[in-house]
Amino acid sequence: MKQFLKFYLVLALATVATHAAELTNADAVLDFAVAKNTSYESYTATFTQSITTPAMQMTGTLAFKRPSQMRMEMTGALPMLIVFGSDHIFWQEMVKGGVTNVMKMDLENVPANNPAVTMLKESLTRIDPQAQLVKAKERCTFTLLPSSELQGQRMYVLVGETRADAKLSPQEAAMAAKFGKHKLLIGQQDGFVHRFEIFDKAGSNVFSTLDITNLKFNTSLADELFVYKPAPGVNVIDMSQALLQIMNRPPAGK
Repeated sequence: MKQFLKFYLVLALATVATHAAELTNADAVLDFAVAKNTSYESYTATFTQSITTPAMQMTGTLAFKRPSQMRMEMTGALPMLIVFGSDHIFWQEMVKGGVTNVMKMDLENVPANNPAVTMLKESLTRIDPQAQLVKAKERCTFTLLPSSELQGQRMYVLVGETRADAKLSPQEAAMAAKFGKHKLLIGQQDGFVHRFEIFDKAGSNVFSTLDITNLKFNTSLADELFVYKPAPGVNVIDMSQALLQIMNRPPAGK
């Protein structure tokens, strides 16, 4: 009996100590998460994204290496491979109906003010967890909710809403007008965003959920992982050249 009471007391004290160490405001949680993610030179993970309307689910793997190299492989009804390497060339390979199509965009050789280029650059920053958190803190007001458990780790739960004075691109402003609050579940140990939820404008229903699992940090990732070479005979659409031609085209009637 004494042994049992001793074990129970140790367990209770450990639980109290764990919860006492939890951060108590949203800014402190975000600062902690930014600091943790700054220390990650690379990561690999599995992701699952679920969308309610229309009902859709996408799964795949992610690999990221600083400063900005990434590789994303999606499986399912519409397989897709996205690669962005140190040469700053964005590649997207899609297989539909047994036919492989490839899109290429050289971000060093495109009009910087083109909306498609702006949207692509914004999407690439979402792969960098530290940049994502910094941007979120700048543009949103967060509230810290009670912690929860996910994937065997205690999670800080933050709910954010876009600030009225936030500086947004046209694409981001359109997203903010269409959707409402969003929720982040951040690991209390690793500071990583393990789940990201987007709510509808009313804030009552979840529109999209992104789960990140099987995380491995600071693993050795060869640069070759972020190099893409189209297979012989595959149709490649060079969007960088197409955008340059559109921007340099004289106005109609000239």
